[in-house]
Amino acid sequence: MTKKSFLYLCILAVLFTVIYFSFNNSKVLYITGDSMEPAYLDGSFAVFDKFDESKLSRNLVVAFQSPSSWKYSNNLYIKRVVGLPGDIVAIKNNT
Repeated sequence: MTKKSFLYLCILAVLFTVIYFSFNNSKVLYITGDSMEPAYLDGSFAVFDKFDESKLSRNLVVAFQSPSSWKYSNNLYIKRVVGLPGDIVAIKNNT
């Protein structure tokens, strides 16, 4: 394989990947910060699918847009679901 054909193949692969994620309601996010370590490391990439909120479950990792009332509005946050509507979440002995 020549360098030129390899370059065309790489460009085609990148275009296919971008089109695939665009049409499948997926989003590639760049992770900044260490709040989700060790699962998601600072500087890594993650792919998230858009889904119906009624399918939330405990321990699911979700990405969401911050509300406009927050200090850093328009940011995307990645967090793990620890409670569902109706649950009581308590912190005991700082653990």
